[in-house]
Amino acid sequence: MHTVLLSMFSETISAGFPSPAQGYMEDPVSLNDLCIKHPAATTLMVCDTNAMEGFGIFEGDILVVDRSLTPRNEDVVIVEVGGQSLVRKLLTRVKPRLVASTGDAIMLEDHRIIGVVSSRLKPLHDGSNRGCAEGLTAGWSE
Repeated sequence: MHTVLLSMFSETISAGFPSPAQGYMEDPVSLNDLCIKHPAATTLMVCDTNAMEGFGIFEGDILVVDRSLTPRNEDVVIVEVGGQSLVRKLLTRVKPRLVASTGDAIMLEDHRIIGVVSSRLKPLHDGSNRGCAEGLTAGWSE
């Protein structure tokens, strides 16, 4: 796997006044180091539903799925249901179930959890001169 190191500024982003330390850069980091803890057990999946918007996951988001993690209560997981992969929040208290932010629930029994969503990448621009919404549709469906 090829690693690309990116510059990271030590300052945080806000809507206020600039920091006196503005422009100071820390050592380069890779997105692999930030998002992927277990490379051999990690895959990327593109979310193709709006059913998780209430949990901050939108259609077109890239989900980092780690198959080595043990799912815990309130983790966002990928689950196989009837041969189809779905993204859902795992709730284990009372009756174990998988829920969408729309309120739809699936009982956990008879379904296989594929992995835990450890990070979410949100594409905001596809590098073209098109508008954001148009660019996401065209750029991330390829």
